Amino acid sequence: MKNSVYIILFCMFFTYNLFAQGSWSSTTPLPFARTEFAASTYNNKVYIFGGTDTSMNALSSVHSYDPSNASWSFISNMPTPREELAVVNLFNIFYVIGGGFDPIPLSKMEAFHPVNLNWFPMPNLPNGRREHMAEIVDGKIFVFGGIGTVNAGIKNEAYDISTNGWTTKSNLPSERKYAAIGTINNKIYIAGGDGPGGPTNEVLEYDFSSDSYSIKTPMPASIRRAGFCVMQNKLFVIGGNDGNQTLSSVHVYDPSTNSWSNSPALPNPRENLSAVTLNNKIYAMGGYDANDVMLDWVEVFDPLTSSVEIKQSSFNTWYNDGSLFYSSNYSHALDQIQLFDIMGKLKYTYLISEYTFGHQQSFTIPSVPSGIYTCVFKYNNQTLGINKLIIINP
Repeated sequence: MKNSVYIILFCMFFTYNLFAQGSWSSTTPLPFARTEFAASTYNNKVYIFGGTDTSMNALSSVHSYDPSNASWSFISNMPTPREELAVVNLFNIFYVIGGGFDPIPLSKMEAFHPVNLNWFPMPNLPNGRREHMAEIVDGKIFVFGGIGTVNAGIKNEAYDISTNGWTTKSNLPSERKYAAIGTINNKIYIAGGDGPGGPTNEVLEYDFSSDSYSIKTPMPASIRRAGFCVMQNKLFVIGGNDGNQTLSSVHVYDPSTNSWSNSPALPNPRENLSAVTLNNKIYAMGGYDANDVMLDWVEVFDPLTSSVEIKQSSFNTWYNDGSLFYSSNYSHALDQIQLFDIMGKLKYTYLISEYTFGHQQSFTIPSVPSGIYTCVFKYNNQTLGINKLIIINP
């Protein structure tokens, strides 16, 4: 028998638009229109590096966004101007990797300390490249695909901070550039991008422990040049281009179910944008619109947009060993309990045959992954109470 960890959370009555899958809103724009830049986060701020401006110059500037006052600040200049680069945050140090400016791909990697604002030269990539993808797993930086030196499109190279050196890993199954990438549960997922024949919908899972790839459920569409980020253990693919048009769609991949779902679309189509997750919100920045106009837009997706009124609590809910338990200090008329995931997707509905209760009851629910869920208590389609439930499976 499994011994699931369970946490009791008290229910509160709410008045709100029930977990309506969130919404997009605008915030302070970039300091200027920008595309082909990289973005990351540190200390509750968004950082953006390099890219291209409307004069088509490769940029060296680094700016940061502080959501506490919705303001942008200039931080530093990179030693090497570059576009189509990759940036990762490893142990609170930013690593700026590759990139370039047509037609020259760079092999340079430089490290930036966001506190003392110092730059450090690092060991060069074995293969210069741009339009590549980079992620972190097991305390190492993995760099995939792109264009540049011979066969750069299939290369996978890893930087190990403990040895301060690069090693060559197993090649990608086929060439890839401009793909979405994210690390979830110690696996790296590469979705879409440009393949040998143009935009692709192929999704790869890379397991660093075996240095091997497996093919997962394809994206609903073939998409390149999208914004991407990971939130709540899901990979978001935001906007992009399908080879015919600029997109506003947002597709979400859940590795726990190997499935895709749709999230609310961007307010306007965009490609070549950058995106990050910060404090459970997604920031989509810059890029081009459908008319090829470079943008300074910054739009924020909040999956929990709601207006909440807290009232007296009377329900308790907890989970243990495959069963959801609920109780109350009072008797209530109930006819169903619903379970929603973090994105507001209905995962399970339990219909209650005995409407009143004032004591502990339980029911078995299908296996659900660990995470934060919302329990909704209803009678005659009216919401009586809502509470958060944390499920932690071994």
